[in-house]
Parts: sequence; C-alpha cells; structure tokens
Amino acid sequence: MEKLTYYFTPFVIFFVYRIGMCFWELKRNEKERVKTGVFHAVKHIYTEIGLFIGATIGGVLILLFPKLWYVFAVIGAALCYFGFKMGRERGIAFDNALRELALEMKKMETEELTAEEHPAIAENATPAENTAPAENEETVSAAEEETAPAEEEQKGEIK
Repeated sequence: MEKLTYYFTPFVIFFVYRIGMCFWELKRNEKERVKTGVFHAVKHIYTEIGLFIGATIGGVLILLFPKLWYVFAVIGAALCYFGFKMGRERGIAFDNALRELALEMKKMETEELTAEEHPAIAENATPAENTAPAENEETVSAAEEETAPAEEEQKGEIK
C-alpha cells in the first residue's frame, strides 16, 4: 500500500495546483474585464474547479485510507462528476449575469452617445423614433426649395 501513496501523491499535488491555476485565471479575467470592458466566458474555468475539487477530495481520502483505495476511488469519481456538474451550473449562471451586465452597459453607453450627438432627440424620445422624421423633413424642405423657383418661372411665363 505504500506504493499507492507514492504514486498518488503527485496526482493530488497536481489537482491542488490546477485548482490554484483556475482561480488565478478567474482573477486575470476579472482584471481584464475591468480594464478593457471585454467579457470572456468563464464557464469552463468553473467546470474545471468543480472537477478538480472532487478529484482532490477523492485523492486525499485515498492517501488517508490506502487500504480502502478502491472504495474511495469510486467516491472520488462520483465527486468529480458532481463537482463537474455544479461547476458548470455555477459558470453558466455567472456568464449569464456578466452577459446581462455587459448588455446593459452597452445600452447605457449608446444612449449617452446619442444624447451627446443629438440633444434634441435625447430630450424628446428614443433615437429610433426621431431619426426617420428628421431625415424626411430635411428631404421635404430641400425638395420644396427646388420646386419653388420652377413654379415662379412658370407663373412668370404664363402671365
């Protein structure tokens, strides 16, 4: 049974190392998101964290009780599966929350830009309602100016 602990110790160390790397990657993504405003999905990171936490618990149980290694190997596999599922659910929930936040921020930014470019539009209504009539009024007034001299010429010729 001593050989089992010699073989399994590096695996447990790797599992702990990988959990640490996943948390580091989450922290790096958060800093990048705050700095640049770019959203990166983190579902896969949370999935790995859940998987490796289950594997670490199973590995530690095998190291603590080497005579019952086969029982704890099955328990460790089950913990890996449930950790994987829970991590994936948590990652999906976090991704959805960040996606909604990003969409709200983009919508607010668009509204601010519209308010800066067209103050009259921002005071009256939403940008989609007022852009079409303003363009139509300009084209109608330009068309009236072009037809007005032609009508005067026709009136002068008739008289």
